[in-house]
Amino acid sequence: MRFNLLEPLRGLAALWVLCFHFGFSEAFSESFPVLTCLFAQGDLGVPMFFVISGFCVTASARSAIRHGESSMSFMYRRARRIYPPFWFSILVVISLPFLIELISALKTGQFVAPSAENLNYGFLNYSFVDWLRVVSLTQVFSPMPGITNLQAKFTSINAVYWTLAIE
Repeated sequence: MRFNLLEPLRGLAALWVLCFHFGFSEAFSESFPVLTCLFAQGDLGVPMFFVISGFCVTASARSAIRHGESSMSFMYRRARRIYPPFWFSILVVISLPFLIELISALKTGQFVAPSAENLNYGFLNYSFVDWLRVVSLTQVFSPMPGITNLQAKFTSINAVYWTLAIE
């Protein structure tokens, strides 16, 4: 089921969040103060995106029920749509530090392996169980000492993955 108006609105919500996180120059901020104020509220794009997505998922589930589709079939379709691109993005994310170092090594002649000392490379220390929780998006349910928000549970690989776990 497609909602022609909601897809662009979901895109705008995502773009609003991107603008919230983007570091615009001081010259831009001075030239476009209204946009700067709008972008400063971009964190509101997250709940907007979730509300729209929740409506779409609910409408899709209701349509599946009306057409006699089983709940397992519906869940299988959702998983098939979400997990493969998610897993591919994980491969990209974990490959990037090594690719960056490889490119650097072409210039310097020395390859320096990425280290888990870097907060963004904490995934280098993941155990099999940690990886299982990440690839299944169940990391949100794992108790982690000192972690007070869902985003922090995915920070060492990609902080935005928490949104997939919710959706």
